[in-house]
Amino acid sequence: MEHTFICSVLVKHKGVKAGKKNLITYIFSRYIHESQQWAQKVQDTLDEVKLKEAVIFDYEKIISEADTKIHMQQKRSETLENDKISLERMLVEAQVRQC
Repeated sequence: MEHTFICSVLVKHKGVKAGKKNLITYIFSRYIHESQQWAQKVQDTLDEVKLKEAVIFDYEKIISEADTKIHMQQKRSETLENDKISLERMLVEAQVRQC
């Protein structure tokens, strides 16, 4: 694989008087360029992940707040139901006493 690459590089430099040093420099700079491209792709992906994590955090906060509101509403509803039952009981007792 590497041999094929070196041969293709030699063919590209056919008209250029390039020695081993130039060839090594070319290969090295090519790998540096590729590694920089990969590093940039990794950085871009990490930035995207950070943005998505921030969005997820915001949604989790919204869900948590909504969950708290639901629990408070449930407690209010239970309290109202208990008050209603108590008032109905008191009304029945008052009606019984009047009879």
